[in-house]
Amino acid sequence: MTNARVHIISFDVPYPANYGGVIDVYHKIRCLKKQGVDVILHCFEYGRGEQEKLKELALEVHYYKRSTSILQQFSKIPYIVKSRISHELNERLLQDNFPILMEGFHTTGILLDKRFAQRHTIFRESNIEHDYYRGLAKAEHNWIKKCFFLLEARKLKSYEKHLAKAHHMLIVSQEDTSYFERQFPTNKVSYLPSFHANDALNVSTASDKDPYILFHGNLSVQENVEAYYSLANAGVFELPFQFIVAGLHPSETLIKDISAKPNVQLVNSPEEDVMTELIQHAHIHLLFTNQPTGLKLKLINVLYAGKFIVCNPHMLAGTGELKQLVSVAQTPSDFKQLIEDLMHKSFNEDELLKRKECLIPFDNEQKTLQLISIINT
Repeated sequence: MTNARVHIISFDVPYPANYGGVIDVYHKIRCLKKQGVDVILHCFEYGRGEQEKLKELALEVHYYKRSTSILQQFSKIPYIVKSRISHELNERLLQDNFPILMEGFHTTGILLDKRFAQRHTIFRESNIEHDYYRGLAKAEHNWIKKCFFLLEARKLKSYEKHLAKAHHMLIVSQEDTSYFERQFPTNKVSYLPSFHANDALNVSTASDKDPYILFHGNLSVQENVEAYYSLANAGVFELPFQFIVAGLHPSETLIKDISAKPNVQLVNSPEEDVMTELIQHAHIHLLFTNQPTGLKLKLINVLYAGKFIVCNPHMLAGTGELKQLVSVAQTPSDFKQLIEDLMHKSFNEDELLKRKECLIPFDNEQKTLQLISIINT
């Protein structure tokens, strides 16, 4: 469709696409390639390694070591930004004049370099980061980590003014779009929901022989652990149904807690295809968060591939009409009644039709065309 070329700076290696932020990055690159856009990908590597799969999607792939020294924390620049400032990256970007897409607050360090003042720079937001880090601090019990999150939140709020140097801002949720429009009234700000794995609706209306209820997420992230315990403490997992808890890297404490529940099965760090099957065959999905920030990719993914969803209001922040597609539990205890009601209900064609209509703004192809137009502006 186009011979556009763009630099994409990723805060992490975006493959495997198995957690929030990298899911957006990976599938954005995949969709751009599908439309004929050449991507020069720049990745900060700090544990995921170099991935051959990315060579299939990007014209070039470059890796940079993230500087995770504790010394990086003794700076007014937020640690997530400071640790990703790279002289090598900057010099490589200056070798041409292609647009630059900065994935997340983390990769905006180039905005501090005056040599990029006239470049077509695009900031891709994933969260209102200072709010997100305050939320992490609230959920954290380790006082050292709590202090780090609070300090980082303060730095992020102070640093935010530098985002005005970006020529365009792409925002993942409607609520966050309103925030950035208020904060940066002279900047170009566009609502562009996250990219995801689903290029078409893939929800089955067939009834499963052994229905189960699924709770999933990255179980090494405290926010998701807190979500699990919020439901557990409300007695949700004591209901007489089969539950599955699936996710990456659960702690020994969490494994022990789940193992003590006779009707709850843990699927520890499932491969992508296994996770896809778990989502498609679950009768009910439990989605809970204490963070009303960004766009919850987990919600979008389940709407494209899963059946019934019970979630709390924070999970719907900035998603507009999607609330009509889910059952909303105002408190953890409300999950119990909604689960009991839905376990005896069939997911039918009417539910499917409603999803097709409401998910139009989240269509990958439509978003790709919008992004290409912004890149070429």
